[in-house]
Amino acid sequence: MLTLVLVSVTSTVAPVERAEAYEVGTGAVTIAGGTATQTLPSGLVVTQNATGQTRVNVASTIGSRGYVSSDFTPGLPSSTPAVEYRMDSPDCASTGPCSGLGTITINFSQPVLDPVLNLAGIGGNSLLYAADNVTVIEASQLHVVLNLATGGLSLTDLSGGNLRVAGSSITADNDSTSTRCDTATQGGQIPTAGATAACGSVRVNGVVSSLTFNLSAVYTQTTGSVPPHNDNLTGDNFLIAVTVPQDYGDAPSSYDAGNAARAVLSDVTLGSGVTEDNSTVANGATSPNAGTSATTDGQDSGVSLGPLSSSMSTYSTTVAISGASKAGTVCGWIDLNRNGTFEAGERACATFGGGATSATLTWATLPGLVAGDSYARFRIGYDATATQLPTGPSSAGEVEDYPLMITSGLPVWGCGANADGLLFQYASATSTTTSVFGVDMVTGDSSSLPAIAGRQVNAVGYNVLDDYVYGWDFQQDRIVRIGSNGQAENVGLPAGLPATGNFLAGDVDDAGFYWLALDNGTSVSWYKVDLTTPVPTLVASGTLSNTIGGVAYEFTFDWAFVEGRLYRVMRRDTATPLTSPAVLVSFDTTTLTQMVVKNFGDLDGASSGNYYGALYADGDGFLYASNNTTGTIYRIDVASGSAATATVFAAGPASTNNDGARCADSIIATDYGDAPDTYRTLLGSGGPRHTLGGYDGTTGTASLMIGDAVDREVDGAATVGANGDDVTGADDESAGPYTIAAGGPTAAAINVPVTNNLGIPATLYAWIDANNNGVFDPSEFASTTVAAGASSATIAWTGLPAALVTGSAPYIRLRLTTDVLTDSALTAYDDRATGPAQDGEVEDLRASITQATSSISLTKTPNRTSLVAGQVVTYTFVATNTGREKKVDCTPRVVRGS
Repeated sequence: MLTLVLVSVTSTVAPVERAEAYEVGTGAVTIAGGTATQTLPSGLVVTQNATGQTRVNVASTIGSRGYVSSDFTPGLPSSTPAVEYRMDSPDCASTGPCSGLGTITINFSQPVLDPVLNLAGIGGNSLLYAADNVTVIEASQLHVVLNLATGGLSLTDLSGGNLRVAGSSITADNDSTSTRCDTATQGGQIPTAGATAACGSVRVNGVVSSLTFNLSAVYTQTTGSVPPHNDNLTGDNFLIAVTVPQDYGDAPSSYDAGNAARAVLSDVTLGSGVTEDNSTVANGATSPNAGTSATTDGQDSGVSLGPLSSSMSTYSTTVAISGASKAGTVCGWIDLNRNGTFEAGERACATFGGGATSATLTWATLPGLVAGDSYARFRIGYDATATQLPTGPSSAGEVEDYPLMITSGLPVWGCGANADGLLFQYASATSTTTSVFGVDMVTGDSSSLPAIAGRQVNAVGYNVLDDYVYGWDFQQDRIVRIGSNGQAENVGLPAGLPATGNFLAGDVDDAGFYWLALDNGTSVSWYKVDLTTPVPTLVASGTLSNTIGGVAYEFTFDWAFVEGRLYRVMRRDTATPLTSPAVLVSFDTTTLTQMVVKNFGDLDGASSGNYYGALYADGDGFLYASNNTTGTIYRIDVASGSAATATVFAAGPASTNNDGARCADSIIATDYGDAPDTYRTLLGSGGPRHTLGGYDGTTGTASLMIGDAVDREVDGAATVGANGDDVTGADDESAGPYTIAAGGPTAAAINVPVTNNLGIPATLYAWIDANNNGVFDPSEFASTTVAAGASSATIAWTGLPAALVTGSAPYIRLRLTTDVLTDSALTAYDDRATGPAQDGEVEDLRASITQATSSISLTKTPNRTSLVAGQVVTYTFVATNTGREKKVDCTPRVVRGS
């Protein structure tokens, strides 16, 4: 008889493959001296060898024993290189188990955490043919069993066909195995097996440097009609491909440059642990975690980053290390210039020894530090060369990425209520210093702020997202960030932005986009720069014609962002420019279209030139335009569109070579009066208005106020009853009403409740329209000092121009402020009753005048409490005026009697 042993055959058809999660070898396995060697893309070297009746046979592929992608976790490509082993079992019985068939050892050049063994083709036949070499007369199925011999490890069955993990053994679930992973049918007269070959993935749990299996086999009779069989040619050929898990970073993809930072999981980690990443892509060069937050990896716990400021010259951080079994390297990168890449000059490294628990990284110099959102990357591993690179694979370790804010060393500006307008100007085109002024938006008063030395800055805009001012530096042709201390730092020149742009107009919108305008005479080139990216990025640009609706305009000196639009106050380009009108032009930042909103005409007179080089905005949606020549600040209600008005708001400083910026989220909390407008109540009439210092809209209070409550308005509420402020917003007229008994034809007095929490004295100014002429005259004025902490003050009028008439209701105006109000004597009315004040409150009221009445009470008091006959008793009589009339006849009288 002829004995024929059949082993597994090569698959010729590969089903559709799916990607896998681990690093896997791509180059062919090399075999020399009975050892199979494979180098994975990370540089991790895997060697496999066998002893006893088992040997490394040939280099093969995982799909050569019939391929079923679902057998593997995840589905390895069928072309994955694998090592084919041959286990001989000639001395085994034809049925039952058989041990002592050799060993397999798998070695890793670096410790590996949780490697996966992918096995295929575990199963074979032992056959005896009849003399015709066709008919099978004896048959057994057999398969190898791998028994884990390395201590401290365990096995997990991840997936497979007819594959089972039993404790520390890898075996077949059904011992009647085929030679193929994809079918139990074996062809010809070979009996069909009870199941496919054992094929699948098994994870080795733990840190592995060397892994050994003892091999055994199981024989089983194929069918009941054919006796079992075994002889000296019997054995099992099977395949093993090793894959290893990896860790990836999670910073934005720009930091990976198409070659993601990744490391094979090992024993050494940053912090307490590590997670496997990238569960769907084999040998992925793109991190699945890449994102703008760099916080998707929950096991990034090895580094605690301290504050990093752009003013710092050195920086250090200590990283936590766990599990180091030998010496290694740890490196960190900080994107100091925020350009979206990690560069060699941004790296700090340190070495550590086995058992180390920490290492300190120090950046001795911090070149090109740029404030803003940035990222840091840390790598640890045993391969120093790979660990010192910010991208690419490493054969052992971990990658951890972190978001990191590089704070500016510059102090921020303030964006509370009543923030100043910021006026920037330089003396001439050759100036190397830019002066900065704070402009009180209500009074127009200006104060000098720290100048910007060595820079000529224009096109400024306030960024409400970080409370810094951004501008264009003509000296260095760069965008700069400006702090409240007058210091400026370069932000950069975004690609596509002209390097020598004559940018005179700029502002930052509420989403952090910096809009720059370059006036070319007949047109304006505009640029939209994203300030929220690590490095400012030009995201859009375009051109606006200075001819709108067939009319030519000129001079884009500044623009300001209000409610989705950038507004400019331009002027008509005519042959006589000094009489050119001021024109409001809007640019919609969504549709990128412009239109003329309103022609205001010649606002400030022909000599002003209608140049408006400094524009501001407030939290109520108003635009403020400052005339260069006169300094007059106009408030424009841009939401009214073609019905918009330009109203004088304050007398600000004149300036040239200038630009304006203001926190547009800051409201201008102002209090107005509500008497009829003959008393000059409305803003357009130059009415009284007070900045509400320390204003709290929730409680309706301010630091200095009449009474104990106040609300803010955007204009006076002129009403006959002087009660417009009562019904607009909160009722803050807590000083009245007053019923005044005239103390004489030209005198009166009232007691006024006040609040003065400023810590300094203030003055209460008051007028009563005694002559009822609709004007507060200088002769109707009185004042008194209000001490710090006072709760009331008395105002007394004397020498009024007319008697207070019983039954009349004259208007009263009260103004409480620390300002010194003066009357110019150039007008018939008292200037002190109009115009702005830097703090306090104004209240308009109507008084009720009643006639004073007289009433006398008389008391008699004896000088003795007991009377004795013959004694003299003296009585004292006291007459008291209990009425309101001051002039009562109280001529002394002699009273005699007993």
